[in-house]
Amino acid sequence: IQDHGVFKKQRGLEPKLPEEQLLVLLKYLGCEGNSASSVGLSTFFGVGAGVIDECRNGACLEAVLSCMEDNTYFWPTAVEREAIAGRMQNKYHWPNCVGLIDGTLLPLARRPLICGENYLSRKKFYAIVMLVVCDDHGRVLHYHIGWPGSVHDNRVWKNCKLYTKSEVMFSRKEYLLGDSAFTPGKRMIPPFKALPGLPVPANKSSFNSVLSRPRVKSEHCIGILKSRFPFMRSIRLRLDNRSNMQRIIDYVRGVVVLHNFLMAEPIDAKWIENQETEDDDLESERGLTRETT
Repeated sequence: IQDHGVFKKQRGLEPKLPEEQLLVLLKYLGCEGNSASSVGLSTFFGVGAGVIDECRNGACLEAVLSCMEDNTYFWPTAVEREAIAGRMQNKYHWPNCVGLIDGTLLPLARRPLICGENYLSRKKFYAIVMLVVCDDHGRVLHYHIGWPGSVHDNRVWKNCKLYTKSEVMFSRKEYLLGDSAFTPGKRMIPPFKALPGLPVPANKSSFNSVLSRPRVKSEHCIGILKSRFPFMRSIRLRLDNRSNMQRIIDYVRGVVVLHNFLMAEPIDAKWIENQETEDDDLESERGLTRETT
């Protein structure tokens, strides 16, 4: 990214080198809590808080997105989807499956100033909903972010591009595997739910077990995202206007780009943890059978 034109437009007596700005950005995305604050980062790097803000909010993130996003984050072509479906069938016996979908909450460190109550999730913290679609290798194929934490995953799914433009995004018979938060559809296969007070029938329970084996990969993907980039575990930006929401979205864009870029690197086993979804809690409360992973 060092040759990107945005670095040549920077003003100031001593603009920081691109590699120095990248260090600040990566440190910010790799921290949570007070260590991710301007004061914490300025103490760590030994520079002023204003320099920190300029490095993490300015040219570097723009350069990362401009230079790397198109090459790392994209919806697979028909040929690529066919290859994914082939792997899914060989590994898990699911023909025509081109991705795995799951929702997660991105906690906010502060209550949003505008309509804050809408961001209060059922887990009793303020958050933004993020929907993630990945392949069997854990590469993010598509994501949808920006809905308040009180919104259900299924509603987000029905408003995302993969659903509204499914005839363009999918070929005939292609679909995604999701958890029980989603309703069955032409492009979505979730597990069976039990009726209130009744167990899942044996044949449907077997189906759920077969489905849970590949679907856990989506939980692993989200776990790796949040472990590599703890910024997503506690977003400190104050959400009080559209501009700050766009900043959060841009940071998440950067996280997805870097995650896909790093997919070739070894992954620490402790980073792979199942992310408990809102629907898992809901199933437990209703006495429904939870998928085994």
